[in-house]
Amino acid sequence: MQPLPTAILRHDHAPAPAPPTHHDWLITPPGPASLAQDRLTTFRVAAPPQDWPLLRRLILTPLSPHRTHYLRHQGPVLGNRGTVTRVAQGHAYALLWSDTRICLRLHTTGLDARVGLQKLSPDRWLAVID
Repeated sequence: MQPLPTAILRHDHAPAPAPPTHHDWLITPPGPASLAQDRLTTFRVAAPPQDWPLLRRLILTPLSPHRTHYLRHQGPVLGNRGTVTRVAQGHAYALLWSDTRICLRLHTTGLDARVGLQKLSPDRWLAVID
């Protein structure tokens, strides 16, 4: 299995349309060309990653794919869209990856867990943390 780079960014956003503070979870999709395509699967998460094991179930909002640059970036986001701070980084192993379900073994700063993601609607996913 290929390790997939991942990062979780705290995004302090300017007012509307996004919540003032949230977390962006960036995951490199599996496949040999995923980094070359410069697109990361990205979700907005309300809770910080240290709370995920306690909450065990999270609602995620899919965002447009982000550039791989954001795996390393910290600081202002172009277009006056706030500031990001990396709060976790590491890698994941995809046990399953489809358009409606993703199952990962996640290894990041302070978080080692199995995460199952299921698409509930076009703008809502459920994450279950084991």
